[in-house]
This record gives sequence, C-alpha cells and structure tokens, in this order.
Amino acid sequence: MRYATVALLPLFLLVCPLFVSAAGDVLDCQHRSLADAVKNIEQKPQTINFTGTCAGPIVIAADGLTLNGVGAAVIDGDGDDAVRIVGASKVLLSNFEVRNGLNGVAAVNGAHLTVSGVNSHDNVVFGITLQTSSSAILSNVTQATTDYMGSTSRPAHRQL
Repeated sequence: MRYATVALLPLFLLVCPLFVSAAGDVLDCQHRSLADAVKNIEQKPQTINFTGTCAGPIVIAADGLTLNGVGAAVIDGDGDDAVRIVGASKVLLSNFEVRNGLNGVAAVNGAHLTVSGVNSHDNVVFGITLQTSSSAILSNVTQATTDYMGSTSRPAHRQL
C-alpha cells in the first residue's frame, strides 16, 4: 500500500495542473490562444486573466465569463470583431484594449455584459456595439479613432 501511494503521488502532481486553474493564473497570448481558452470553457463562472497581444476574434458564448487584462493586454481583431459576445449573460470585460477590428466589442442576440477599463480604438465601424436586445453597463471605457467606412475625419478621443 505504501508503494502504491508513493507511485501515485508523482502521477497526481503531473495530472492535477491540467484540471485546476487558479484565479491567479495568467494566460500569456504569446504562448497560448485566448480564443481557444474561451471556446473550451467547461466550468462556470470562469475568470481568464491574460496578458500580451491576443489574436481575435474572441467569441464568448458561455454565461458568467470574466476576461481580465493583466499589464499590457490587447485583443487585436485583425479586421473581424475583436470580441463578440453571442447571447451570453453575466460577462465581464475588464482592463484591456481592443483594436483593429470591424467592431471592437460586439454584443448580439440578447447578450448582457459589463465593460470596465476597456480602451477600444482603431476599429472600422464601432468601438462597442449592442445589437438584437443586448445590454451593457459601461464604466471607465474609452473609444478612439473608430472610423466608419474607413473615414479618418472623426475626433481622436472621447469618453463614453
């Protein structure tokens, strides 16, 4: 019995990190995909802390998800919506910037979210758009140089 315990302990130590994700863990987008982490959420509510420049689009369909930027955290839409919330509720987006998207943040199909400390800039249509019965609480959100149809004639910065 003693030998079985000793043999199983190293196995447990190797496997356990695969299933446990502490709230303090930070996903580094240079080494792991934020889009994949969001898509593969199994437990709810879930908080994903991330840092670095993450490739969008990030599609959120799970209720109770929190995306929290740590340090220099950016989601780059690369011409698509940088962050898209599809029908999910109790979503919190905090402390990061979204850029280079068709829209910075797009909430659709009755999505309900809170956005805090987010800087949305250099998107084509909107910094933040709420569509099809979606709602949001905004706090300390900035939007800059969002250019509808490629126009560059809008003011550079405004507080929402």
